[in-house]
Amino acid sequence: MVKSWSDHYLDVVKDLGIEDKPERFWNCDETGVQDQFDQGLAIGEAGRPSFRITPGEKGQTATVLACFNAAGEFSSPMVTFKAKTIKAEWCVPNTLVKGSDNGWITTELLTLWVENFLSTIPDDGLNRILILDGHITHTYNLKFLEMMKARNFAVMCFPAHTTHWLQAADKSFFRSFKHNWNKLGTEFVKKCGGQHLSKAEFFQVFTPAWNISANLKLQ
Repeated sequence: MVKSWSDHYLDVVKDLGIEDKPERFWNCDETGVQDQFDQGLAIGEAGRPSFRITPGEKGQTATVLACFNAAGEFSSPMVTFKAKTIKAEWCVPNTLVKGSDNGWITTELLTLWVENFLSTIPDDGLNRILILDGHITHTYNLKFLEMMKARNFAVMCFPAHTTHWLQAADKSFFRSFKHNWNKLGTEFVKKCGGQHLSKAEFFQVFTPAWNISANLKLQ
């Protein structure tokens, strides 16, 4: 299945004429981040208790959508909170902040992200490709596909049940981002005496973790 997909992918790339144009290869993916953090193992004296400070509230998950190209350029991320409405104090520049009933991305939210993403891409008529997984919000989203086609973007989904092998975001960026998210989040909890990471403080951890992992100025 992967071999067949790879052959088709190469054919599409050749048809688009972008084999040697890394800046035209885009990949996007989503991941969930908890507002509580794994503080790792504690080393203490044998037979004596060890303590660590943790928030008392039950944690929530926010969804982060990242998109970058093969030249190392990043689009602005989108963060989806579990919320009916979004407050101004939760928002920061260069990040699209939205809410949903469960904190997961929806077809409507993906469409809003695409509008923001395409606003940063030159409308120059050049061919590009976007690679992503086959989640229902992608494959059953006609408006998303029409918007991408209108801007000369070919859209390809990875084969089912193969993203743990093929998804570049999981293998590279998200692996680094989650490490930095957990590290900086743990430091936040220690400094605040176990205070829960609120939505208003979310970007005190998110923004530096993202910037360190992306290692580039956001577009």
